[in-house]
Amino acid sequence: MDGVQKQLLRTSRVDATRALVAALGKMNAKPDVLISASAIGFYGDRGDEVLTEESAAGTSFLAGISKDWEAEALRAEQFRTRVVLARFGIILSKSGGALPKMILPFKLGLGGRIGSGKQWMSWVRLEDVVQILRVALATVKSAAR
Repeated sequence: MDGVQKQLLRTSRVDATRALVAALGKMNAKPDVLISASAIGFYGDRGDEVLTEESAAGTSFLAGISKDWEAEALRAEQFRTRVVLARFGIILSKSGGALPKMILPFKLGLGGRIGSGKQWMSWVRLEDVVQILRVALATVKSAAR
């Protein structure tokens, strides 16, 4: 990834979230919740290490973007907005996203192992992501009563 691509990636995540939080600050009625979905790239490549939400950010470029992205989202807490930091891996669905693109080479007889075959690939079903986000929103509504 070259410098221009890296800057575009950072701008689309970090700068966009900074602008969003600044806009929230100008609103008369602040939202109860802000859900910021970054990525498990936050942790970097840690091999077989067991990671939790308390684990530190990794040191890679993508980990740095995720860390900065989440820091910008957390600024919304100054408005008494609850911030949910969701970190997802690859979201899979039969009707779109990554899965059909991943399956196509195999259907063409071209699929195979990528890399050593020992690397981790965290994935979650789209239906589960939707439910996670629904619970995050409902929890805020319940807590606000």
